[in-house]
Amino acid sequence: MEERKLPKWMEKRAAARKKINETLHIAETEIEKPLLSFDGKLKYFDTVGEWGFVCEAILKQLETLEELVIGFDLEWPVRYKLGQRQCRTALIQLCVSKEICYLLQVYEWQKLPKVFVNIIRHPKVKLVGVNIRCDVWKLGRDFGISVASIMENNAVELNYLANRLFSINECWSLERLVLFVLKMRLAKPEGIRLSNWVQNPLTKYQLEYAANDAYASLILYNKLKELEVKFNLKDEHLK
Repeated sequence: MEERKLPKWMEKRAAARKKINETLHIAETEIEKPLLSFDGKLKYFDTVGEWGFVCEAILKQLETLEELVIGFDLEWPVRYKLGQRQCRTALIQLCVSKEICYLLQVYEWQKLPKVFVNIIRHPKVKLVGVNIRCDVWKLGRDFGISVASIMENNAVELNYLANRLFSINECWSLERLVLFVLKMRLAKPEGIRLSNWVQNPLTKYQLEYAANDAYASLILYNKLKELEVKFNLKDEHLK
C-alpha cells in the first residue's frame, strides 16, 4: 500500500510546530537564559494634566518621524467571581523606545486626554502587543472612546506577526514569545501580576513588571520585523 503523504503546506506547518516545541522545551530547561529587563527611564503619571503636556510634545515629534512604534499594555485588578464585571483599567503602559517607558495610572481618570487619544489614532503610530485588540477594546469601553479606527489602522498583533513569519498557528503568550524569539525570560511572578493595580503609589516591583511587559512587546516587534526582512517576506498591513 502506498504511504500517504501530507500536503506540502501541512508538512511545513508540522515541521515548524515541532521546531517551536523543541526550542521552547530546551529554553525552558535552561535556567541561565538572560532575564529581560527595561533599563531605560521610567516616567510615571497619575494626573491628566501632566500627561497632557507630554502628549503635546509627542505629537510635535510625530511631525518629523516616519513612524512611532509603541509597546502597549494594560493592567487592572483581577476578579474571579462568576458573573462579576471585569475591573476598570488601572494602568496604561507605553514603551516608545529602549530609553523611555511611560506608565499612566488612570483608574481614577474619568476620561482620557483628547491629545492622548489623538496619538493612539495617529496614522504614524503603531501600538504593538500580544492580544492587543482586546486591550484596545477594553480601553475604549472603560473610557467611552471609539476605537474602531485604532483596531483597524494602529493595532499590530504580535501573535499574527509571529505565526505568519514561522508559518504556524500558535496561541502565544508574551512570555513564551519572548522565550522563543529573543531567547530570554520574561518574569511573571503571580504575586505581582495579580497584585492591587489600583493602589497609589504603585510599588517599585509593580512599576518594573509593567514596564517590562511594554518593553518586551516593543523589542519583539522590532525583532520580528527584522526577521521578516531576512526571510524576504512581503510587507503587508498587519492586523
